[in-house]
This record gives sequence, C-alpha cells and structure tokens, in this order.
Amino acid sequence: MLTLLAAAMLVPPPVAGDDRTAILASVNSLIDALATSDGEAVDALLESEGTFVRVDLTNPAAASQRVTSFADIRKDTNKDVAVMSEKLGIPTLMQRGPIAYVWVPYGFFTGGKLSHCGIDAFTLVNRDDRWRVAGLVYTVEATSTCAALAAPTTPE
Repeated sequence: MLTLLAAAMLVPPPVAGDDRTAILASVNSLIDALATSDGEAVDALLESEGTFVRVDLTNPAAASQRVTSFADIRKDTNKDVAVMSEKLGIPTLMQRGPIAYVWVPYGFFTGGKLSHCGIDAFTLVNRDDRWRVAGLVYTVEATSTCAALAAPTTPE
C-alpha cells in the first residue's frame, strides 16, 4: 500500500495546456452523437476530412478492414438505427500541445445485449479552442475477448 502511495506521489501534475478533461469530453460526446444519429453533433466533433477504420478481428484467421470517410459517416447519421450504445472503459490518453491520442477498450450493445467489444483509438486535434476527432481506428472483437481487453460487458 505504501509503495502504491509513494508511486502516485511521483506522478507530476499536469503541464500547462493539459486538456485531458476536454479531450475525453469530445470522445464521449462523439460516441453519444453516433449512438443517437445526431448529425449536427457528429459534424461539430469531427474534423472536415478523416476516416474511421474498422478492423474486424472476430475471425482472426480472416481479419478484415473497412475504411469509411467522415463524409460518409455524416450521410449515415440521420438514418433510423436500432437501439445501440457503446460503453467506454478506462482510457489511455496522450497529449502534446494541440494533438492528442486516446486508446480505450469498449463494449458495444444492441438492444441492451453485448454484441462485441474492442479497442477505439482516437486521434484528436485542437482547432479554434475545440478538440475534434481527426481519425478513429477501432477493432471489432468477439465477446470472449472482452475480459482480456478490460472492455465493459454491461451497458450500465
């Protein structure tokens, strides 16, 4: 216990310009906006150009990738969707000035039931005093891997 306390005391305070709270708020807001198909909110949280890269690992022997432009995501946000939600786990966040990177395990739920899990890797930039997502690469993995990823397995 004392070792853990001593180690925690060695962690320096955030440097000036450390915007971790704002960065994570942008990531969470994007997840919420995508889940509700809120096109205006999605647009406000994405850079003008960028991509989502989906890496499907549900069958490791036949892993696949799909790249979707932000323009295509914007077109799809106004369509009716099933009740879906994504719950994020504990993020790892790195920031240097106006760029940031968030790596976070997630659980994806459809109708309240765990569909799959994986890792979300967000790249963000700060422009006009707002953190915006410049790109997202994410894995789609079988529910049997969720524990190893530390991904949430319940929607609450």
